[in-house]
Amino acid sequence: MIDIKKIYHKYRSKLPILVFILFILFLLQYRLSSLLGGMNFNEINSINGTKNLTNILNNGVDLPYNLIQFFVNNLSPSSIYYFRIIPVIASIPMLIFFYTHLQNHYGKYTAPLTTVLIASSAWLLHSSRTATPDILFVSVIALLWFHTYIRTSKNYNLIFMIAILIAVFLTYIPGLIWFVILGYLWERNILKALIKKLNKNYFMSIILIGILMLIPLILSVVRYPNNLFSILGFPVTSPNLLDSTKLFIMIPINLFYENTYNPINWLSNLPFLDFATSVFFIIGVYQLIKNWQHNYSKVLLISFLFGGFLYSLGGPVSLTILIPSTYLIVASGLSFLIDRWFEVFPKNPISRYVGLSILSIAIFSIFFYQTRSYFVAWPNSKNVKSYYYQHPG
Repeated sequence: MIDIKKIYHKYRSKLPILVFILFILFLLQYRLSSLLGGMNFNEINSINGTKNLTNILNNGVDLPYNLIQFFVNNLSPSSIYYFRIIPVIASIPMLIFFYTHLQNHYGKYTAPLTTVLIASSAWLLHSSRTATPDILFVSVIALLWFHTYIRTSKNYNLIFMIAILIAVFLTYIPGLIWFVILGYLWERNILKALIKKLNKNYFMSIILIGILMLIPLILSVVRYPNNLFSILGFPVTSPNLLDSTKLFIMIPINLFYENTYNPINWLSNLPFLDFATSVFFIIGVYQLIKNWQHNYSKVLLISFLFGGFLYSLGGPVSLTILIPSTYLIVASGLSFLIDRWFEVFPKNPISRYVGLSILSIAIFSIFFYQTRSYFVAWPNSKNVKSYYYQHPG
């Protein structure tokens, strides 16, 4: 007979995580096909572009996503739900990676609060509920999860296999190969020490598997050399320096002041970040600059700036690439505030919980503001509706 109480006591520490995952799943797929009456032209182009396997292989970029969309395409679904559920599913492991990394790096309070912020942000909801590969840019968070994993696991064979799989997957996404290189430079000493502990045959076999997995991408570049620009995150034609400078300068304006981005993905005139999150972000930047001597601070700020640089080139990289680094900086700000509060009240449990309660109320206020912006204000905008059409069929 199954002992329910025994199972409960064994896994109760993981229960909040399970409840959170289920809630996020509900939020991400809520009215997935009915929030707006059709698809925007980006979704239509993405779906039409994956109807033919030859086109997918010739392009090479975003291959993992496009192969899944090709499979869904051939099922001839009658609802756009089946196309939009693909990016929803893709976003779940990234949110888990995000939470796991924060829990190990910032502690038990910052991790759930910041994960609520990123999961409920209209910015992520737009990216993860649109039938395009745009959500894949968030996959850069896998590198920071690996930064945590490589320090907590002793299974060297598995660590190396995961490192190769992450590197291969991110190489398929426009511009993320640079972050793979940055990640290697960051972890090179640990990785070199790890490789020395591996069996030589195992090492060579995993490397060979990684190369085999990259063959479709390599062949696409051989056939169509311009694909190399997409892999690097660059536009095919030389970017206009003035236009790129304007796009880069507009990033903080889009984040903090007003939207000049794309009405397909955002409500006009509202910034990406609300006031409270902006404050956390600014405090986070201050904290990271203050601790510039730490490699983590350097990697995080460089990732944000370089992601903005790739976007400003006007190539295949969208502003979605900034979601992970933005909310990791927000996490740094939140952690700073929590730590300072606990320093003031190191032993007074009432004061500690009052501080956490106030912060939690602020977080959930942001949650309701962001979800209302996405689920209520955005789909009811006349400007937004004009960009949506019926299912392409």
